[in-house]
Amino acid sequence: EDSATFQLPHGIDENTLVRVNASDYGARCRINRTPTEVLDKGEQVGSVSNGKSVPDDWESYLCKVNDELASVFVNLALATVGPVPSAPTLAWLWIRMNNPREDGLSSDAEFDVLCGIEDELESAIAEHQTGIYAGRITTKGRREFYFYLNQGANLETAIDPVLARHPDYASQRGEKADPLWGQYFSLLYPSAQGLEQIARRKA
Repeated sequence: EDSATFQLPHGIDENTLVRVNASDYGARCRINRTPTEVLDKGEQVGSVSNGKSVPDDWESYLCKVNDELASVFVNLALATVGPVPSAPTLAWLWIRMNNPREDGLSSDAEFDVLCGIEDELESAIAEHQTGIYAGRITTKGRREFYFYLNQGANLETAIDPVLARHPDYASQRGEKADPLWGQYFSLLYPSAQGLEQIARRKA
């Protein structure tokens, strides 16, 4: 099963929105950052090592993935710079949650651990200059992380030490060529309805 081929039909009602808790909807632990200049449209990811960073604007919304409830958390600001020519490869890491809710989303009981894993992954990707963390999907009892890899980058070098620190979590990974960032623009990035969800929550 290749999540890069997922369809994201929308149609979440208000009752569903109310039932989703902070561990999936609009909440994420963030590593500390020093603000810097951001990457320009079409600029190489290697510029990050010269004092620039990818733009940062994380938001979440709900949808259906293969007819299952899903929470998508995505860096909206990547739409202003992508696709980045030096990061043409989509990579994904799926982690099976140990205590998901009945609807397949994450539970409060697992919130801190999942936040810790996510921040460790993002820190490792940045430290090894592996690529760009684009977003994640939580659905069907798993958390799916998506990255765009720099040319020649090795995902395992960055993430294997993180996974080794969490042996209780089963994982699955893969990668494929995606130079036009189809996974980001067609699947992770919200539709008009998803953008409306985000705007309504901010109001």
